[in-house]
Amino acid sequence: MHWSTAKYNPWQELGLLNNLCDLKDQGFDFQIGLSNIGPQRLKKLINFLATRDQRLNSVQIQFSLLAPDLQKQYRVKKICEENNINFFAYSPLSFGILCLDPDKEKKIENSFIRNALFENYKKPTYDLRRCLKRIANKRSVSQAQVAINWCCYQGTIPLVGMRKKSQVIDVSNVFKWNLNKDEFTVLQEVSKNCLKKMPKNPFSSV
Repeated sequence: MHWSTAKYNPWQELGLLNNLCDLKDQGFDFQIGLSNIGPQRLKKLINFLATRDQRLNSVQIQFSLLAPDLQKQYRVKKICEENNINFFAYSPLSFGILCLDPDKEKKIENSFIRNALFENYKKPTYDLRRCLKRIANKRSVSQAQVAINWCCYQGTIPLVGMRKKSQVIDVSNVFKWNLNKDEFTVLQEVSKNCLKKMPKNPFSSV
């Protein structure tokens, strides 16, 4: 279920889940997952599924160094860990903003919208991207790998958008190394002090 309907049609969500449970009882083989869910709603839906003798397999949440309201996301993550639920981190590269070289100004995209987005975030994310580049240079990896490794360090499963063969190869190399504690700590601090985060998802429940 890609959206939580809690904010605009709260009675619908339990009905949809109930129908999914009916299908599983009839022998259909699939797992139940949620997206854009808040901690309070997540607990309620976990308990509801338990009454149907079913469990949640995965939760998909916006999770990156630029994600808004990370403390809320960490509460969701903790609930997932306590209930053995896979935590998928979507948009770990923040639409590619975290891949922008802080020392280069040239436009790198053909898309007007993406270039406008990059231009809007270049200045307020500069310190964070500089930190990513320092770690990347030290490790001889890309900024993308560092940002994704930040997700992996915390036990999440990143969902990375890739459009080119070179991106697939680069991202696959994430599994050849790990951030250390000092690198993770400095990224946390720079992320916390970043002047601009990604927009909050308006459909995410509390």
